[in-house]
Amino acid sequence: MMRRVILVATILCAMIFAAGNTSVPSITTSGAKTITQKINYQGYLTDNSSNPITNPSLSITFKIYDDEFTGSVQWEATKTVAVENGVFSELLDVTSDVFTPGNPRWMELVIDAVALTPRTELTAVGYSYKTIDADKIQGLAPSDLVKSGDGAGGDLTGTYPNPTIADNAVTSSKISNNTIQREDVISTFKSPYADSADYLRNYQASQWTTIGNDIYYNTGKVGIGTATPSKKLEVQGSVKISDTLFASKISSNSPLSLQTAGITRMYIDDVLGLVGIGTTNPGYDLHIKDSLDYATLMCENTTTHLGNTIHNKAGNVMTYFNTFPQSYPSSG
Repeated sequence: MMRRVILVATILCAMIFAAGNTSVPSITTSGAKTITQKINYQGYLTDNSSNPITNPSLSITFKIYDDEFTGSVQWEATKTVAVENGVFSELLDVTSDVFTPGNPRWMELVIDAVALTPRTELTAVGYSYKTIDADKIQGLAPSDLVKSGDGAGGDLTGTYPNPTIADNAVTSSKISNNTIQREDVISTFKSPYADSADYLRNYQASQWTTIGNDIYYNTGKVGIGTATPSKKLEVQGSVKISDTLFASKISSNSPLSLQTAGITRMYIDDVLGLVGIGTTNPGYDLHIKDSLDYATLMCENTTTHLGNTIHNKAGNVMTYFNTFPQSYPSSG
């Protein structure tokens, strides 16, 4: 019966086990060469008389514990090992979750149902100390890193590795000025007021001339609300002017109305040119009508004249001559 085992070498390959990765069979380097992720465990076996053992198919159970004397088994495997003159060497496929930072491990061998003592501590080769850095990436633990299948948050939705931008996540505050060009959007996209912008953009540049803050147009006609303007400026609809309107002529193809507060104060017929004040159906060159049935006409002349003729509602005619202001009230 074998009672002793002499540990020749226990090698933990550098940069094999990174915390958080379980049962990873190998690491591929940038040179496309694969590094085997196994522990090369070597030993020297003798019998009770210190004679080396030779056995081409010796069954050995390898157990890794979390304590030197007691503890619990973290990994185990039974191998058929070739022993020559006491020397054996075996590659052990130990999963990486067995090794965690700051937690030492001990190897125990069981031969013929007998556990060989003492357990031997598994230690790292010199350069494997560098693998401590592999436990973290720029100071982040593996649990802090995003893994495939993790849900996205913030402005992203879906899962990694292919999350998408969440709806309504892109706002104007997140877009730098002057970064989006027309070629960046689909051809059918229209922003607010884009139709007017396209019209101006496609308009011949020579038609409008800019001098300082002024812009002018010498040829053609301008239509607002119409595509076929008949005058230099034609507006289909209402026009609001908040200040004085200066015009040499005011012309209309229909009766002309002058209003205040939405009420017609003066009406000019477009057929005979009759003028109505207070009425839109004048029957005379100047027809004055008051809602109180009392219309006042003031005639004032500073030069000699032949006289004035005024018709009242009853058909009365009055001709008078005066050289001073004269008021004539109607009789109804």
